[in-house]
Amino acid sequence: KANATTSKQHPNSHLFARLSHLYQASTALATPDTSNEAQLNSSTVNLSRFYLSHLRSVAKKSVTRLDPSIKQTVCKRCDALLIPGVSCEHRIENKSKNGKKRWADVLIVECKACQTVKRFPVGMDGRKVKNG
Repeated sequence: KANATTSKQHPNSHLFARLSHLYQASTALATPDTSNEAQLNSSTVNLSRFYLSHLRSVAKKSVTRLDPSIKQTVCKRCDALLIPGVSCEHRIENKSKNGKKRWADVLIVECKACQTVKRFPVGMDGRKVKNG
């Protein structure tokens, strides 16, 4: 009983370990090797996509929420790992009047494989919160 009360592990720790391993494996496969300067071949990219689609299906079946930092690096449409400059393009857009409202900045991430666009607000830290 002493071990059961002192160890505070999540009840689904085996699922978190599995999800973490799948993400790390797909990242290792999709990241280009800078020392070798070799291009990624299609088999490693496809295996990386398989691991990411498996990660998403395991998370859905176990009703486990993925961390936003992981969700933002996976394309929803083609399950590609979004690496800036390699598999996606990042740009900041501000559609307010002449770009004057800095809190209206939006980070746009476009997947090079399927041209899916994801948008994330980035200029929200300067926003004031009204109290009551």
